[in-house]
Amino acid sequence: MERLYRVVKQLSGDTPDYQGALDFPYETFAAMVSRMDPRCIFIAMSGEEMTGMTCLVPQGNEMYTLFTGVVKEYRGKGIAYALKLLSIRFAHEHGVKQLRTNNHSTNAPMLAINRKLGYVSQPGYWILKRLL
Repeated sequence: MERLYRVVKQLSGDTPDYQGALDFPYETFAAMVSRMDPRCIFIAMSGEEMTGMTCLVPQGNEMYTLFTGVVKEYRGKGIAYALKLLSIRFAHEHGVKQLRTNNHSTNAPMLAINRKLGYVSQPGYWILKRLL
């Protein structure tokens, strides 16, 4: 669990979607993950090193991809795509008819992966920011 926390913390710090989002202690993370179905957490490994992960959260009759990330040194090798494919297969095998995910508009690589996998954009929220 501690290894997973370190990897997710690293990924959340350098992914446009979750910049700084993991600003809570390990105990909070561990409690949150312990409530998740471990079958819905997909981890890519290179030897003993965690290189990427994605996780699904059931929401009624659908599942939501909570997070997908790959360690910088392993990006561009198809790992995120493979993880997302595994999660889609899992959802399909468990009767899920719809998957949802969110993307930050600046995360072009993940947007491309999601489009390639058949995700369709829906109306959403625009976040506008002005520095003072």
